[in-house]
Amino acid sequence: MPRRLPWMGLLGIVLYTSAGAGPYWPESVPHNDPIDGRNAESRFQEPVGCGESAPATRLALLIASDPGQRRPELRCSPVLSRIASERARELAEEGRISHFTNGLAPNLRLRQSGYPLPRQYPHGGANQVEAIAGGFAGPEEAWAAFKRSDRHRSHLLGEHEFFKSQDEIGVGFHRLRESPHVEYWVVFVATRADTAHPPIAAKQHGAD
Repeated sequence: MPRRLPWMGLLGIVLYTSAGAGPYWPESVPHNDPIDGRNAESRFQEPVGCGESAPATRLALLIASDPGQRRPELRCSPVLSRIASERARELAEEGRISHFTNGLAPNLRLRQSGYPLPRQYPHGGANQVEAIAGGFAGPEEAWAAFKRSDRHRSHLLGEHEFFKSQDEIGVGFHRLRESPHVEYWVVFVATRADTAHPPIAAKQHGAD
């Protein structure tokens, strides 16, 4: 059996000062961190969108349909799914869980990969869009771990007003037996000016 190394990293959303004085945590911008763990195999449903594999799509559906989801609507984004799949493969090949790889932070990565974030999203070493995990065999286990993390849950369920405005999702998954964490999960939840994809879940506040 492949060995999975449990990990819950603490890189998070970091903005760097232009003078190079190091990272700081702004009060007005929420933070997010990578996550990791060790779990058993899980079954998942057939792909219906939001990911380029069945496990990725299943995780997207779990996020979108969770009873705690605060967003009125969450839409599939093939662009985010593509970038997330590339990221998951990249993390597996590098064998580490990190938001910052190849000199790119998540916000900048989306912008350079064809997903135009709103102007108010920070540049530099910023992340208001990506959640990553490694070492979870199935989407149910990965989602349970994300929900145990306050920062991940706030982002993925839109608990913070900043995150609640994000209305598109794409998920990536890659499994590499030789890699330390074996399974790698990447979730992008973001927003752009022109969203033209059908919603996978809609939830009104206070609805059953």
